[in-house]
Amino acid sequence: MLAYTCAELIGGNGFIAAFCAGLTLGRIASKSVLQKLYEFGEAEGQLLTLITFLLYGAVMVFPSLSEATWQTWLYAVCSLTVVRMLGVAISTSSLKLQLDTILFIGWFGPRGIASIVYGLLIVEKENLQGSELMFSTMVVTVLISVFAHGLTAFPGANWYANRISNKEHIHETMPEMKPVEEMPVRLPWRE
Repeated sequence: MLAYTCAELIGGNGFIAAFCAGLTLGRIASKSVLQKLYEFGEAEGQLLTLITFLLYGAVMVFPSLSEATWQTWLYAVCSLTVVRMLGVAISTSSLKLQLDTILFIGWFGPRGIASIVYGLLIVEKENLQGSELMFSTMVVTVLISVFAHGLTAFPGANWYANRISNKEHIHETMPEMKPVEEMPVRLPWRE
């Protein structure tokens, strides 16, 4: 937070400053300190996500709905289905995942919190042509996503679990079944 604030005060990019600060801390901190920071970051991240969605629902939705056209709604639906699924399929093509996994990740994958942050960055720019349209499109897209993904989360997770469990004969060869570390760190630890 300090790196972000300092960078913004001098006209720099707060996100890049926060990333660099985290990268530096990860290089010099011990494993026990990093584990505590990881746990704190998870809890804090969840809290900030909830607050962001609370403010999104309370402040942004109704003004943007009044400006939304049928084209905005159509683009939002296409963005959450075709564009998102295609992007996930392309970005995971080298992983050789099962079609079920690609569909599941494509539907439930990237979350709307980044869209809200980027939308706020658009609003911050004063002379950006079409910023109102971009912002209202983002709001409508996230709104549809909240309902669509929220309502399909339980049945979608059950569908995916059933589809994967039916493929027990190939479990060992499926990239989806490779064990992963809880917190993969690519830098050497310093004790």
